[in-house]
Amino acid sequence: MTQAVANVAEKYRYPLLSAGASASEIWSHGDRRYTFGVYSIAEVYFTGVLEIAQRAGYRTVAIVSEDTLFPKSTAQGAAKLAREKGLQVVLEEQYPARVSDVSSLIQKVKASGAEVLVGGSYLPDALLITRQAKDLDYSPKLLAFSVGAAMPDFGEALGKDADYVFGPSMWEPELTTPGNQEFVREYMAMHGREPDYHSATGYSGCQVLEAAVKAVGSLDRERIRDWLASAELETVLPGKYKVDATGMQIGHEVLTIQWQNGNKVLVWPPKYAQGASYKLPTPPWSQRA
Repeated sequence: MTQAVANVAEKYRYPLLSAGASASEIWSHGDRRYTFGVYSIAEVYFTGVLEIAQRAGYRTVAIVSEDTLFPKSTAQGAAKLAREKGLQVVLEEQYPARVSDVSSLIQKVKASGAEVLVGGSYLPDALLITRQAKDLDYSPKLLAFSVGAAMPDFGEALGKDADYVFGPSMWEPELTTPGNQEFVREYMAMHGREPDYHSATGYSGCQVLEAAVKAVGSLDRERIRDWLASAELETVLPGKYKVDATGMQIGHEVLTIQWQNGNKVLVWPPKYAQGASYKLPTPPWSQRA
């Protein structure tokens, strides 16, 4: 969707802040001047997860992903990061969008002997993989999903079965970034629920656009584009808004969460974790309370 919108924005020279898409392919064309990323590209989502795996002494990784652009991008990035950290990627597999049964895929992962399972996934398939992994009594030492695991809905849907699962997150409500607590408070007053990171990245995009308009002092699109291309700005997200020459975001910092005792806990990087620590290895299903 963002690819298509970016083409229109480019044609008519409208600055576009991508606050809901992060596949690096959006910026790989080299000829787009008007599309700017708000948060980290998909390929670096699992940086914290794989750092944790390496520190835990794990050496083998299986990577599965939905066969669509964003999940494949997270999976490809995870494979590259794993190899850079000296981990062996023992399996890379894709599954169709809107899949309803992944039991055969889980059996393949189980047979691979991978200590770590990384899923390039959205919420529905992250839930499906977790549920069928339990049905098949498969429990890797570390299990992580993109997108789905970081959403409050993941814990609500799975209850205690969500425990020990990791996931990358672009933002968390406990951050002490400028204006974050006000954002969380007003969001909850308006919607009656805690925001997930998709709401925060959208809000951050609005913060950046507001700052651009104020800095330029008008709605001149070329001047706003130029400001967005060179600005550095703190928002509610960790790190800062800062893009490279292509408009790809390079200043944002990816977080890692883990579900513990029914709660989503920020565990990485340490400077944002506020003393919280991750729990490993993931115990077998039969040994969980």
